[in-house]
Amino acid sequence: MAEAAAEERRIVTVVFADIEGFTALAERRDPESVKELLDACFGRLVPVIATFGGHVDKIIGDELMAVFGAPIAHEDDPERAVRAALALAPALDEVDPLLRLRVGVNTGEVMAGAVGPSLGYTVTGDVVNTAHRLAAEADPGEVLVGERTRHATAARVAYELRGDLDLRGKRDKVRAWVAKGAMARPMHRGPDGSASPLVGRAREVAEIRNQVAAAMADRRVEVLAVVGEAGIGKTRLATELAVLLATKPATAQVLWASCPPYGPGGDLNPLADLVRAGLGVAPSAERGTQERLLAERVQAVAATTGTDAALLRSRLGLLLGLAPVSSRPVEPETGPARAGVTEQQLGAFCTVLAHLAGIRPLLVVIDDLHWAGPGLLRFLAQVPDRLAGHPIVVLGLARDDLLERRSVLVGAGHGRSTRTLEPLAPDAASELVLTLLGSLGDHDGPARMGPAALDRLVTAAGGNPLLVDQLVRYLVETGTLFERGGRWQWTADPAGNEADLPDGVRSLIGARLDVLPVDERLVVSYAAVFGRRFWRDAVADLSGVPDIDTLLERLAGRGLTQPIPDVGYGDHAFRHVLTRDVAYASLPIGDRATRHARVAIWLERRFEAVHDPAPIAQLAHHYERAVVLARAVDHTDPGLSEAAFSALVRAGRDAHHRHGLGRADHWYRRARDLGSFDPDQMLDVAAEHGTVLLELRQLDAARDAFEELHRRAGSHRPAVQATAAAHLGAVARLVGDVELARERFELAAAMWRVLGDVRGQIDMLRLQGWSEITVGRARAALPRFQQAVALEEQLGQSPRRGETLQYLGWCEFLTGESEAARAHLWAGMSHAHDADDQSSVRWCFGLLALILLQAGRASLCLDVSRNLRAVSSRSGDPWGEWTSATLEASALVSLDRLDEAAALAGEAENRFEELEEPWGLALSRLVQAQAARLSGALDTARAVLSQALESSRDLPYVGEDARLVAELARVELDAGRHPEAERHARGALA
Repeated sequence: MAEAAAEERRIVTVVFADIEGFTALAERRDPESVKELLDACFGRLVPVIATFGGHVDKIIGDELMAVFGAPIAHEDDPERAVRAALALAPALDEVDPLLRLRVGVNTGEVMAGAVGPSLGYTVTGDVVNTAHRLAAEADPGEVLVGERTRHATAARVAYELRGDLDLRGKRDKVRAWVAKGAMARPMHRGPDGSASPLVGRAREVAEIRNQVAAAMADRRVEVLAVVGEAGIGKTRLATELAVLLATKPATAQVLWASCPPYGPGGDLNPLADLVRAGLGVAPSAERGTQERLLAERVQAVAATTGTDAALLRSRLGLLLGLAPVSSRPVEPETGPARAGVTEQQLGAFCTVLAHLAGIRPLLVVIDDLHWAGPGLLRFLAQVPDRLAGHPIVVLGLARDDLLERRSVLVGAGHGRSTRTLEPLAPDAASELVLTLLGSLGDHDGPARMGPAALDRLVTAAGGNPLLVDQLVRYLVETGTLFERGGRWQWTADPAGNEADLPDGVRSLIGARLDVLPVDERLVVSYAAVFGRRFWRDAVADLSGVPDIDTLLERLAGRGLTQPIPDVGYGDHAFRHVLTRDVAYASLPIGDRATRHARVAIWLERRFEAVHDPAPIAQLAHHYERAVVLARAVDHTDPGLSEAAFSALVRAGRDAHHRHGLGRADHWYRRARDLGSFDPDQMLDVAAEHGTVLLELRQLDAARDAFEELHRRAGSHRPAVQATAAAHLGAVARLVGDVELARERFELAAAMWRVLGDVRGQIDMLRLQGWSEITVGRARAALPRFQQAVALEEQLGQSPRRGETLQYLGWCEFLTGESEAARAHLWAGMSHAHDADDQSSVRWCFGLLALILLQAGRASLCLDVSRNLRAVSSRSGDPWGEWTSATLEASALVSLDRLDEAAALAGEAENRFEELEEPWGLALSRLVQAQAARLSGALDTARAVLSQALESSRDLPYVGEDARLVAELARVELDAGRHPEAERHARGALA
């Protein structure tokens, strides 16, 4: 077992138990008597905690504090804690029935590690204090539970609401619940007709069903182990198989048992459950009824198998926890009667199975086999020999660590085989996500979700159905995943913080990480700081572990990481991003800050050494996280802060350059939040961010940004004031205040003339032209761009000349001057190429392709747009990629390849919806409508156009909806509805 990490954040459940009235009792006793009583009490209570997998953190006077989930986690720690809490009172009754316990239970995040001079391992945090306060509020004999604990255990524990309590020292009220009782058998699962969907497992079910059917038909016994990671769907698959065999029509009898993860009778419980199910002896019946039923059933078994009924009855009685029903002596057995499975009991159990198989072929499902004791495993190893010739298949379900611990049991051999259940394929995982969302949404019909968000969800869960289910439900409950307009959307934290994880996910994955050897766990913790992808050399350098390759091979063998092709983000990756997230969440904040800084420095050195540009966004992320997290624990480093600010600004500029306006906004916001000691830098960044906000049409935010910029610039920076005035003019023009816009632009022009800054005048003219073209006045914009081009020719060198020519060509295209547009676009592309402005190069190419399409050269337009799409994709420009795809779809429409066009335009629609890009959304819907109209699907075309027109108010360019209305006129004309067609045509012209 792995050692506990020196210091880490963990999700734990804390149990506080206080012996009621002990202080008053102690006042009347001698200290030695008090100690003896306490020893007796805790001698009973401590083993209860251990039985359920917790550990006693401390005993102070008459109080006991126990922790579940540290230093080793289990996926069901909250349930274990509540069961242990409920079992404490009966244990104390054995000491003195007059003593009563008050118990508080609470779940949450703590810091775990060595604390104080003694460096003893403990946990600290508000979770501990709240559990203590809950115990103080509990009535004698009561278990009071916090909300997170109740939420995690509500399916297995009955609760009664106590209410919202004012706990001492807590600012807010705490909702508390009284635990009334737990299910009699922990973790028992079976073919209960679960409604959870089985998705993507048709092949596995069919193959296992055929294997089982063949064994039964040949009257041979077989042990089949199905192994896989926790939550991969082993139980759900076995449930489906059991239902198929037990019904439609019934071809086999199915017996089901689970190995308990804790508690007494681990070896015997599954075997006893199988005997009870097979013989119909329910554990809920009165003891006398159970003994009578057992005696009756044993007679039938003895008759068909030729065994001694009395001896069989005695052995089975011991197995079931019932006294022998016969006075006939039973051969001696070593050890306590219920301590483990004896050979005699195994023989009796096999006799029952042989009898049942003689009536009907038998499928025996044993779930959670990784928790099985030696007696049960001994039985499974002997099944092929003990039950040879009987149509019995034993299906064992276990986690994949059983492959390491029980190689003989799960290996292939005589009567034995093993099947590993792999994660769901991406398509199946996507189907599961949409199925779950369909059950959680407000709209009838299948759920809809953009492909990027859907892929993000599927990737996060790594094809694990349980993680998919828990993650989807948690994101919906927290509002991170929400339905809007019939489509599910997943929002990121605007502050860039790591997303919270469901407690169940952290416990499930944390339990797996806790058993890793120390060196493997160290590798995981360093790799997690990079993200899902990481570099082998980086982890080796930063962690200092020797023999990194061997450790990575072991982690890959455990299914935790895997090598991947290095495309600039790393040469290894976590198989599940949630594994990375859980490992990262366990790091103390101070350690995260230090490691992010070291990662950023490593990235700079690594890319400098191979003469590649550093990954701008990665550097910005790691530097920013290093500073923000360090500040959270009151650490500051001015040098690191300036490096982070510079990295964030570089990332904002790079994203803006690639037309990634949303990402640019994100990075600029982070830079302004982080701040700089240089006020001039802050002014420059505020101006750049304001430009991004203007292009995003966030006009109120843009106005605020430029008004603040104008105030802060003051008289000592007149150029900044002129820039702010010009941009405030653009804001006014976009909101329709023509007079204010004119005043602002005239003010800016006058300021630039006074300064003698020709480039400032050019920038203002370009901005003025852009604002006119944005409001649908291309002819008004044309002279602005022409003046700007003329000034640039006088100036000679102008770094943004390509951009000016690009806008001029666009204006000329919109006003029908195709030849002039073509000439200026080619010239603009040449200047942009010289300035290494690849985004403008692609922009010009796209407009040239559109000119080709209008000239009837659809095939050439198709080739150009496809190349543009590929280049944009490689350049990380999603706007350019899907604008090119929409242009490609338009070319396909012209080539009468209507099905291809509709499919591609539909995919572009999904992407633009995720990008929240209304112009691209309208354009992609227009192309879909054109394809539908030309294929004769007029109703479809009309519906698509109606949807596009409903959202046309969000279009960034005024007049763009005229194209939609014109296409609607064509639809009505083709439908023979001439009055409607004329009305729409007039509307388009207006």
